[in-house]
Amino acid sequence: MRDIPRSPRIEELRRKRQKRNLGLAFLLLLTLFLILIGLSLLSRIRGLCINQIEINGNNVIKKNEIETFMQNKGFVKIADTVYTTAGDQFWARKDYILQKKGKSFVIFEQLFSTINLYYKKVRRKLLN
Repeated sequence: MRDIPRSPRIEELRRKRQKRNLGLAFLLLLTLFLILIGLSLLSRIRGLCINQIEINGNNVIKKNEIETFMQNKGFVKIADTVYTTAGDQFWARKDYILQKKGKSFVIFEQLFSTINLYYKKVRRKLLN
């Protein structure tokens, strides 16, 4: 096979493409690295998971009992998806979250969570 001569313009475009691809590969690796750092930081956050713990037979901890307990320990509820007996709640230390995010963030997230729960209740009533 005979070598096909390449024009200088084709070589220039090939080098630019290689340079661009190296830049994109670097950005991809940097992004993955930052994601790993973020996940490692998130893994240090410790949570508490309570799901209807039975105490003395059939006595189940109620939602308002958990809320009272957490508020007494210095936590604030940011989000709540508990409608009946299943769901999730996100609690954060009150002093920490207010210092890091501010009072407006906490109020907005609580308001959004309350509206979402109310919507679920209304929707369930309308569908049944």
